[in-house]
Amino acid sequence: MTREAPNQLTQQACAGVRRVPWRTVLAGAGGASVVALLAVSGVGPLVSAVTAGTLALPVVQGWLANLGANALSGWLAAWATSATSTALTVTELEQRAAELEQHTTADPTLAPALAALLAAIDAVPQSLDALAEEIGAQRDLLLSQYALLTRISADVTRMGLGHAVLGQVVAAQADRVIAALEARADRTDAKLDQALATLRALRDAQRQALISFAGAQTRDVTVGDVAGRDMHKPTLGPGSIYAPGGLYISTMQQIEVKDGGNVGSIIGSQVNYGVAPSPTGSSANATTAQRQRLAAHRATLAQYLHQLAITGSAHARPEIPYGITEARAGIAKAKAALEALGARAEDQPEDTP
Repeated sequence: MTREAPNQLTQQACAGVRRVPWRTVLAGAGGASVVALLAVSGVGPLVSAVTAGTLALPVVQGWLANLGANALSGWLAAWATSATSTALTVTELEQRAAELEQHTTADPTLAPALAALLAAIDAVPQSLDALAEEIGAQRDLLLSQYALLTRISADVTRMGLGHAVLGQVVAAQADRVIAALEARADRTDAKLDQALATLRALRDAQRQALISFAGAQTRDVTVGDVAGRDMHKPTLGPGSIYAPGGLYISTMQQIEVKDGGNVGSIIGSQVNYGVAPSPTGSSANATTAQRQRLAAHRATLAQYLHQLAITGSAHARPEIPYGITEARAGIAKAKAALEALGARAEDQPEDTP
């Protein structure tokens, strides 16, 4: 296997995604989930090469491992073994996509691998670009890209694929279509306006979604969450005392209601005397949470750097350098939080440019 082989396989996978008639998919042919079809169309040309005897199955499995999608090797091997023809029709791709979705539903460990594969082969932007090659009129193109991105986002959420890299890719591509919609001179089209509003909501939902790598949590926390139990947001009044690792309130703010009634007797006059509770437990939890966030951002950074190494800076899509910058900013923030907690994290070479 030559040094260029992994990049060549990735390019073949990208070409496979672009060859799918996505306009037909949007019309509802076959009913397969789009994200599964994205993955199948990417590895399809490689399976065809294995079936034709021009490519060895271990080479393709090694390529999957290199992309961080090694968990899909068993499914790919089963497909390659059962394939009887090198001709991959849309119907066969949809059948394989349905099988892949069933496997992913039955085995949750496949979800991160599927997300890594889709991100590494630029499946989402490739499919949007394929639509641009199929459709001439800009209005029809924007509506079709909106429809495809909406289906992809729904599949990502439903199948539990909202991991750091893929979630950011979907958000970045939503930004791309949003910018094109906003750039139109004619802003009186009701369908385009609806698409714009929906895409903005979709993008924001992806950015706020739970991103979990090794138990990391980055979305808004609620009571009962590990992170939520360690966050206290009271309004401090005069004489309040701060203790490292937590807040100790000596007097809380009194609350006035509109009719002039006073509910201060409930909480406003509460005064705590004596020493503040020990912050040891909450501090340890906060440290653990920050270390998990640091690990999550480093995992995201590694994925983006891997994609950059495959494509090269000249051919990298906009979301890749953006994702690298965002991940490094998250790393710096988590390290600063750990430093404040007295648990300084070790620096790694890729933490900074």
